[in-house]
Amino acid sequence: MTNDYGAQNNDLLKSSNSQIQKYNNNPAIQLIRNAAKLSESIKTAYSDEVTKSIAIRTEFEIWLEYDRNKS
Repeated sequence: MTNDYGAQNNDLLKSSNSQIQKYNNNPAIQLIRNAAKLSESIKTAYSDEVTKSIAIRTEFEIWLEYDRNKS
């Protein structure tokens, strides 16, 4: 299959794929990608801990209220 300029589409795809691979193998790009992944992991872990903390606090307040009503 050819495009309007007579170049092989397959050659264009190979060239584009090669450029993407070079870009992805760039150490600076890998460092940025890994930093972004780490940042997302930290955000997720923090969010999970906040959720747990809210649940524990809520349960604690329920028990305090129960103890107050029991006395």
